[in-house]
This record gives sequence, structure tokens and C-alpha cells, in this order.
Amino acid sequence: MADENPDVPKPTVTPAELQAGFAGPAVYANKVLLTMTPVTARLSFIEVHPESQTAGFRAAVSMTITDLVALQTLLNRTLTPNVLGSFKVEADGAKG
Repeated sequence: MADENPDVPKPTVTPAELQAGFAGPAVYANKVLLTMTPVTARLSFIEVHPESQTAGFRAAVSMTITDLVALQTLLNRTLTPNVLGSFKVEADGAKG
């Protein structure tokens, strides 16, 4: 991508980190909330039921701003126009 710095190496994932990434269950969420503080970011994952508009908490993570930027970089690298072209994405992020 044009905004990537070629001097910055891509992060690597060790086998132990990959194993840890799949050690627990994956829960469904269809909405993400971001709460910023001066030094951390909290990503809350919830599931909103369209019929009743009720929301249920699924998970939350807190990370440093540096780690949030690393997440942004990972998403930018992964969600290329070719990948996104196969999805209809609405303004609020819901997949249609």
C-alpha cells in the first residue's frame, strides 16, 4: 500500500503466538465500540440482535495506542480492495 513505510519490517507471528491465538473459542460479534484514553484503547465487541435491537456483550480488549496502530496496520494490509470487493459494507460497518 502507498502509505506503508518499506523501512518498517512486517511483524512476525511465532508458532507459540499462533497456537495461543486459537486456544479459546471465537464468539460472534456484529458491532465494535472503541473507547480511547490518553494511553490505551478499549475495543468492546457486542452482538446486536436486529429484530429486538437488544445488545449482548461478547468480549473486550484493552491495548496501548502503539498496539492499536499495529492493529490498524494489520487490517490495512489484510483488507485489500480485492478482499473488500467481495463484501457489501454499509456505513456502520455491518456486512450486508
